[in-house]
Amino acid sequence: MGKTLRVLIVEDSAADVLLVIRHLHKGGYEVVHEQVDTEAAFITQLQAKEWDVIIADYSLPRFSAIRALKLLQNTRIDLPFIIVSGAIGEEVAVAAMKSGAHDYLLKNSLARLIPVIDRELGEAQVRRERRQAEEAYHRLAAIVESSGDAIFGEELDGTVTSWNQGAERIFGYQAEEVKGRSLLLMIPPERREAEAKLNRRERVSPFETVMIRKDGRRIDVSVTISPITDAMGNIVGVSNIARDITERKRAESYMAALSKLGQSLSSASTPVEAARVISRIAEEIFRWDAFVLDLYSPESREIQTVLNIDTIEGMREEVGSSYVDKRPSSTARRIIENGAELILRDQGHAEIPGTIPFGDITKRSASMMFVPIRYQAKVIGILSVQSYKMGAYGQGDLSTFQTLADYCGGALERIRVREALRHSEDRFRRVVESNMIGIFFWQENGRIFEANDKYLSMVGFTRGDLELGQVDWRKMTPPEYAVRDQQILKRLEVSGICEPVEKEYVRKDGFRIPVLIGAASLGEGSNEGVCFVVDITERKQAEVELTKSREELRALAAHLQFIREEERKHITREIHDELGQSLTGFKMDLAWMRARLLGEDSKASRQQLIDKIENMARLIDETANVVRRLCTELRPGVLDDLGLTAAIEWQIREYQNRTGIRCSTEIESGDLGVDAERSTALFRIFQELMTNTARHAQASRVEVSLKRIGSEIVLEVRDNGRGIKENEKAGTKSLGLVGMRERALVLGGELEIAGKPGRGTMVRVRVPLAGRHQKTEKLEFQKLSELGETRESKK
Repeated sequence: MGKTLRVLIVEDSAADVLLVIRHLHKGGYEVVHEQVDTEAAFITQLQAKEWDVIIADYSLPRFSAIRALKLLQNTRIDLPFIIVSGAIGEEVAVAAMKSGAHDYLLKNSLARLIPVIDRELGEAQVRRERRQAEEAYHRLAAIVESSGDAIFGEELDGTVTSWNQGAERIFGYQAEEVKGRSLLLMIPPERREAEAKLNRRERVSPFETVMIRKDGRRIDVSVTISPITDAMGNIVGVSNIARDITERKRAESYMAALSKLGQSLSSASTPVEAARVISRIAEEIFRWDAFVLDLYSPESREIQTVLNIDTIEGMREEVGSSYVDKRPSSTARRIIENGAELILRDQGHAEIPGTIPFGDITKRSASMMFVPIRYQAKVIGILSVQSYKMGAYGQGDLSTFQTLADYCGGALERIRVREALRHSEDRFRRVVESNMIGIFFWQENGRIFEANDKYLSMVGFTRGDLELGQVDWRKMTPPEYAVRDQQILKRLEVSGICEPVEKEYVRKDGFRIPVLIGAASLGEGSNEGVCFVVDITERKQAEVELTKSREELRALAAHLQFIREEERKHITREIHDELGQSLTGFKMDLAWMRARLLGEDSKASRQQLIDKIENMARLIDETANVVRRLCTELRPGVLDDLGLTAAIEWQIREYQNRTGIRCSTEIESGDLGVDAERSTALFRIFQELMTNTARHAQASRVEVSLKRIGSEIVLEVRDNGRGIKENEKAGTKSLGLVGMRERALVLGGELEIAGKPGRGTMVRVRVPLAGRHQKTEKLEFQKLSELGETRESKK
C-alpha cells in the first residue's frame, strides 16, 4: 500500500485533474484530493483540511496560480506549490518561481511530477524541522532567561559562556561581569569532582552544595550538570542549572527544629527547662548572641523573668536581669500591644529607650528581634534573640521567629497549667497528709477507694481494710441518715458541691460518731467524689455539757434565791425572837423603874432598882452575844482579822463542837499569800464541804488539808463516810457542788471530786494565787453561753 498524499488541485478541467492523479498513482501514492477553481473554494479548502502539496494550473477563467500562491503565503502555511500548465513561457515560469512557487511542469510532460513532489516534500520537511528547532531554541532561550533558576554554560576550564537573569539574581553578578571569566572561586570542591566525572563520561546526579555570592554571602544551591558535546560527541563544555534552595533548606531546618522543639518541650516540666530548650532551637535557626524569655500575666499585668542568656568572652552564660520592677518596660508594653518588632541599630549602637540591659552591658546588641508569645488570643510572654552583628536579621526572620514563639505558646501554657496543677495537687496532698481533717475519695456505689489516716482512725478502720475494699460509706451510714445522703448526691449532681451537713457514722467497733461532712464531685457526670469530714464528738459533748451547765446554773440561781430567802427568814426569826424579846424586856424594866422613881423612896425600892439594872445588864450582854453570833454566821470576823488559815481552824472547832465528828488538820503555817477574794471563796467552799459532810456523808472522821503548792492554793477535805455516787457528782440537783465548782472556776481554779461507795469522799480545790479576774471569767462564760445558743439555733 502506497503513501497517502493529500493534494489540493487548482484546476477547472476534470480531465487534467484525472491525468495528474493517474501519474501520482503510478508514482506509488494513495491520493486524497480536492479540486477547486475559484478563490473562495480555495480559501475554504485551505482552512478546512491539512494538505501535503498544492498543484495549480497557471491560468483559470476565474482564478489563477499566482493568486492562489499569494493567498497561501498570507496564511503562512509552508506547503510545496507546483505550477502545472499547458503552455507557459520560461520568463513567466521564472517569475512564478521568484514569487514563491517551488517548481513548474507542462501538462504534456508530467514525467518529472513524481521526482518533483518527492523532492519538495523532503525540502518541506527540512524547513519544518528547522523552523521547529528555531522555535524550540527561541522558546528555550526565553525559558532560560525568564527562569528563576541560574542557568549558565561554561567551558571545561571554567570559563563562563552564558549567564541568564536567574544567575544574575541568585549570584549577584551581571552577565557582562562573568562571561569570559572563570568561576572557580564559586565552585566548591565537590563540584570539581563532578566535572571530572563528566570528562570521564560518567553520569553525574544532581547534588546540593554551598556557593558564594558576589557579596560574600554563602547560599545553598541544588545543582544539575549536563555535558555539552560537539558534532563528534566530544565534551566541550558544561551546562549548569543551579537552584537557590536557601529558603527550602531554612524551611527544612526550621521544620526539623520545630519537630525537635516539640519533642524536647514535651519533657520539660518547668518554664526554665522549656526556656532552655527554646534557646537551643532558636540558636540553630537564628545564631543569636543573647536570648531572653519572659512570661507575662494578663491578669496581674506583671512580667516574670524566666531566662536571660548572654555571650560573655565567647561563652554562653545564664545571667540575671537588673530590672526588678515586675511591670512591663515600654518596649515590652509595645510588643504586648502591637506585636513583633525588629530593631536594627546603626554603627554607633546607640541605646534604645525601653530595653532592659543584662549580661555584658559593655557590648550592645546590633540586631534584635522581639515577638510576643501567644496562646490563643492572649499574650503570655515575650521572646527575644539578639546579635552583635548589624543586619543579622530581616523581616523574614522576624516572621519565622513569631511562628516559633506561637508554637512555643501552647507548650508554655501547658507547662504553666501542669505546674499549677502540680502545685494544687501538692497543696491538696499536704492537706490530705496533714491529717487535720478526715478526707476520703468515694464512689457512688459506696466504696471508699482512698482515705487519709485521720479519716480511717475516725471510723475505726485500717489501711488494710481500705485496700480490701471493706470501707463503705453506705454501710457506715445509719438508716435514719439514708435520705440525707441521697439529698447530698442530688446536690452534687446539680452543682458539683455540697455544703457541710451533720450526720453520724457507725464505726467498725459499732459505736456511733457525729460528723460534719462536706462533699465535691470529681468531675461533671462523674460517679466519684471527695469528702471532708470533721469529728464533732467533742463539740457535741461540749453542747451537752453546756446544756447541762445551763440547767445547773438555772437550778443554782433558784437555789441561791431560796437560800437568800431562808437566810432572811432565819435573820428575821433571830431578830424577832432574840432581840425582840430583849428589847421588850428593856422596855418593861424601864417602865417599872420610872414608876418606882416617881413613887416612894425607900431602901427596899432602891434594892429593887439595883436588881433590875443588873438584870438589864445581863439582857444587854445576851443581846450582844446574839448580834455577835449572827454576824459570825454571816461572815466570821476571824477571816478578816486573822486570815484564811485561822478562819478554817475556827470553823473546824465549831464543826467538832456542833457535830461531834472528829477532825484532823494539816494546815501549812505562815502566810499563804492569799488575797481577800480568794480567801472568801475558799472559806465559803470549805463551809459548804463541811455542811455537806455533816448532812450526807455519815462520816465519823474528817481530814482537812490546806497547802500552797507552787503557784496554787490546794484545799483538800476527806471523810470516811458512805462515799459519793457518780450520779450525785454530775447531777443538776447537787447544787452545793455546782456552787463550789462555779466559785473555783471564777478564780481560774478547779474542783475535783472522787469517792467510792463505803470508802468515803475526797474533794480537792485548786485555786491559782494570781489567776484571771472574776470579770474576765464571767465574760468568757457569757461567750460560751452565747456559743451554745448559736449552735442550738444551727441545729
